[in-house]
Amino acid sequence: MGWPARAVARIWALINVGECGEASAVAQRLRSDLDDGLGPDLSRIARQAVSLVCAEAFLRDGRPGDALPHARTAARRAWQAGARRETIHALGLLAAALVIDGRTAEADARCRAARHLLSGADLRTDSGRALTHLDVWSLVLAEAFVVFRGRDRAGLDMLATELASRGSGTGLRWMIPLVGVLRSTLDKDFGTAAALAQKVRGSVILPGCPPLISQYMADRQGSALIQLGSPGEALELLDGMTSSSGHAVCFPKVRAGAHLQLGRPRSALACTQECVDDAEGHSRLALAAVLVRRAAAFEAVGRPHEADRAFVECLRILEGLGGFVPEIGVPIPALTVIARRVTRLEPDLVRRVLDAIVPSDAMLGVLGERLPDDRLSDREREVARLLVLGLSRRRIADELAVSANTVKTQVRSLYRKLGVGSRREAVARLDAEGFGEPSGPPPR
Repeated sequence: MGWPARAVARIWALINVGECGEASAVAQRLRSDLDDGLGPDLSRIARQAVSLVCAEAFLRDGRPGDALPHARTAARRAWQAGARRETIHALGLLAAALVIDGRTAEADARCRAARHLLSGADLRTDSGRALTHLDVWSLVLAEAFVVFRGRDRAGLDMLATELASRGSGTGLRWMIPLVGVLRSTLDKDFGTAAALAQKVRGSVILPGCPPLISQYMADRQGSALIQLGSPGEALELLDGMTSSSGHAVCFPKVRAGAHLQLGRPRSALACTQECVDDAEGHSRLALAAVLVRRAAAFEAVGRPHEADRAFVECLRILEGLGGFVPEIGVPIPALTVIARRVTRLEPDLVRRVLDAIVPSDAMLGVLGERLPDDRLSDREREVARLLVLGLSRRRIADELAVSANTVKTQVRSLYRKLGVGSRREAVARLDAEGFGEPSGPPPR
């Protein structure tokens, strides 16, 4: 057995016993040796195995940027070879690496492709063994983040039900509280989010729970503590923790939020300097969140030009990611002051980001309220009136003689312009502005 084959076997063995850091280190040496031409000519199957195991090791160790090219290569080679199980595995790794970086639409496409393959014939025929949690954990993780980024509460509930139906011996037990953390975050139930995050962090000894998830849960717990008004506790929690390569989980981002809440903007700038110094190697989504915090910190220390520059850079990243906005976690009044200036300086950029933004994020409210020309159309006014009257989307479609998809698009646009993210919030805002008064015949 040659060095590559021995390395692949060793990496899988280390992953199976939970030694993901060592597995990642072996994968790094293997990749370096092959890049230097030190390995023998490998067969197609051997190259596929190397790509797959490197992607698996890097992702588990919290290095999705390093996992991404290997997962992409593994998916392509497995697909070309007709190896469906390996293709599903590689697509899951690819989707997870993409969604962690903020490229949600691309990740969703890979998830759908993997699910399509999962609905096919018996997967045992590919290699003689069925799929295990080692094959699908990354796919389930990617799906959880995709629906979370889309603020799809029902989707998270369905995923939790699916996971519960698998039973507790599947190696995915840690996924159930993780989905609960995401659901609680959407509901702004930060007490529950903090408690569940702690539960997941305590479950890392369970089979299949990678260090990446432990790091992410520390991020979630710290962020929840800040939202609960306990920034000192968040800093204590993160004391001594270091971000993984590429800052897929960025602890300086959380620390900066805590320092801002404690009235220490200079500390927020100092702890995030490493992020901007290595911006090229930094997770784009996490960097956008860092820049929001730096903008607020610059504003607090009387450096408005630098605040505007950081805010604009954040918006440019968000535009490239398709508009998803990371959690704000900083004082909104400070951002609204910056947003007013940036809207005057970069109106086209602001509008482009708003056009693609996921509704209900705090950033949408910060920006959306500062666009005086962003009025409701006549049709959006009709939709608004019917929402306030309590009609369902299907009833609204019937009333307006349009399709349900058209109403969905109009409601999304309405939410965006109002700076809200739910029907309840929209109705409260609209009712206060008198949209409950009928402007035509009552609905049937």
